[in-house]
Amino acid sequence: MSIFDPGSMASRAICPEGFPDCTGVKNSFFVLPNDTGTGTIQYHNTKSTTSNPAQAIRTSIADAVAGSGTIGICTRDCGTSGNATIAYHGIVPCVFDGPTTANNFVQLSDTQDGKCKDVGSTGPIRGRIVGRVLSTNAGAGTYDVLLAGSGLRGHPTLPASSTGTFLMDDGTWSMPPGGGSVPTGTGFRHITAGSEDAASVNPDWTEVTNKPSTFAPSAHSHPESDVTNLVTDLAGKAAATHTHVKADVTDFAHTHPQSDVTNLVSDLAGKAAASHTHAAADINSGTIGTARLGSGTADSTTFLRGDQTWAAPSGGGSGPTFTRVTADVSSTDSVNFANVTGLTFSVVTSTNYSFTCEVFYTTSATTNALQLSMNGPASPTALRYSVRTSTTATAMHTASQTAYDTVTNPATAGGSTVLMVRVAGTLENGSNAGTLALRLRSETGGAVTVLRGSFCYFATY
Repeated sequence: MSIFDPGSMASRAICPEGFPDCTGVKNSFFVLPNDTGTGTIQYHNTKSTTSNPAQAIRTSIADAVAGSGTIGICTRDCGTSGNATIAYHGIVPCVFDGPTTANNFVQLSDTQDGKCKDVGSTGPIRGRIVGRVLSTNAGAGTYDVLLAGSGLRGHPTLPASSTGTFLMDDGTWSMPPGGGSVPTGTGFRHITAGSEDAASVNPDWTEVTNKPSTFAPSAHSHPESDVTNLVTDLAGKAAATHTHVKADVTDFAHTHPQSDVTNLVSDLAGKAAASHTHAAADINSGTIGTARLGSGTADSTTFLRGDQTWAAPSGGGSGPTFTRVTADVSSTDSVNFANVTGLTFSVVTSTNYSFTCEVFYTTSATTNALQLSMNGPASPTALRYSVRTSTTATAMHTASQTAYDTVTNPATAGGSTVLMVRVAGTLENGSNAGTLALRLRSETGGAVTVLRGSFCYFATY
């Protein structure tokens, strides 16, 4: 914090009553860092925080109610950052919360944070005085105040003699009605004509007048805990309304013959024993579990034999899987084979498969042959298949293959005439699972088309 005198803000010809000659008065200032939260406001009262180092912060309504003072009025660089310039002596502007009268006393506003308040021409009985307002104004605004330094504390005006007087609620010192004196000593005292008797007196019971003849207790209540053992005794009791389970009734046990229960004998006669059997003809809905049909393991590789045993067929094998082309499949690629959509089959390791495909086709020209081949998992144990291609309505081209994506070119085709190709063979799959697929390719780059309805059968053996 630093203190400096930046020079006179202005000279004033008005010197309020009770203040020294203020002609040519100079303002005194100091600088304090602004509080970074609430901060300060220009021409508002300011106080210091309790932080270390102290910071400048705007006063509040609570400060006014508590009778606190102000360290001065922020005049420059007010806010929540930097250093505030605070005037603590001289004539500076202050924002008032209401009208003012020249020469009246000024304290903190008790309705608006940080503002000044005209508290009248009589010195206030409590709180600190900011200074005196130097002009009369009809409403709130910013008006000059002659500061009272660090703030004079308000006090009532004492009469010429204060002996025997007391502070009244109107701020004056007055004698109590009827006079009196300050009691001394202990015990009961008699006051006669405003003066205390010399001796302490304890009144006798007979001297007390207008006392009641009886002392009936007034209506009152007690918590349960005030009555000895009441809480624990109540805890061992049941509610006035309650129920019992059958086990709580000691003489409840007894028996009845079945005939005592209406229709019980006839109803029981129509029931089966808890443990009983049914003939197969009695089962007319639902699905019987495979474990009830026979012994052995029922899965995708076994069938139910006539001796009610689940077992694989002699020599292995499975029922055929049927696949077909649901939409025409075409190709103009004369280099790479492509799968015929729909004519593929998933195969597993170390399993033998047979396959037969019936393919209907057309080509773009009789000189553009359809080339068909098979493809599947890598490194099969053995692959053997034949391709019998109808090249005209009466001619047939036959070729045999033992490898994937190989072909013996039929050389001719039926063009737009629908012809058929039959592909049949076997795959002895090795250690790689995958997909077995029929594939097509064009001889010359013209369109070749496998027609919808073409199909394949795949089976294990």
